[in-house]
Amino acid sequence: MHKNTENIAEMNLRRSLGLITFAGCLAMVYITVITNPVFVDFLRKSGANEFHIGLITGVPMVMLVMQFVGGFLSNRLSRRRPVFMACSIIGRLMYIPVAFLPHLAPAIGQNTVLSFMVLLVAVSGALVNIAVPLWFSWMADLIPSPLMSRYWGLRQYWLQLTWMAAFVAVAAFSYFLQLPSQVAFPVLAILGVTAGM
Repeated sequence: MHKNTENIAEMNLRRSLGLITFAGCLAMVYITVITNPVFVDFLRKSGANEFHIGLITGVPMVMLVMQFVGGFLSNRLSRRRPVFMACSIIGRLMYIPVAFLPHLAPAIGQNTVLSFMVLLVAVSGALVNIAVPLWFSWMADLIPSPLMSRYWGLRQYWLQLTWMAAFVAVAAFSYFLQLPSQVAFPVLAILGVTAGM
């Protein structure tokens, strides 16, 4: 009976670790979509100049400072998972309006659209970076110490493979379909954000 319970617990743990790895792979698809050259071309066609592009692509890096907020919260929250989920989901969803805002430019003006894009990307970067320490502290509770190093190594292997495959898929999508970036990026954003959910 005791051995049976151990086997069930081990199977549940393996299943949980597999799901965590799969979720990480889907997150790599999301990251690929929001950082690929189609996005930069989309920004150019939306009227962004070098300053705007630098700002929009650099703001997420500046928002790394929000990991201190995440670290502060992870030490004070009794339940980290709901806050992690809310920050991750809302942060990733920000790229859907970014993908469709340029279509509103004739009505609200190009400068307003670009300002909103910068704001949405900043909010996304802030929320996603708040989530990072919450996720790591949650994983530290979930993954047993004897498995930790082996598991992180294996997970990283699958994440890197997914990342490479996602870049190849985006390149193939761009090359074979030859869609204008104003169409291609919204399509990719919907697919990437769906994967990121």
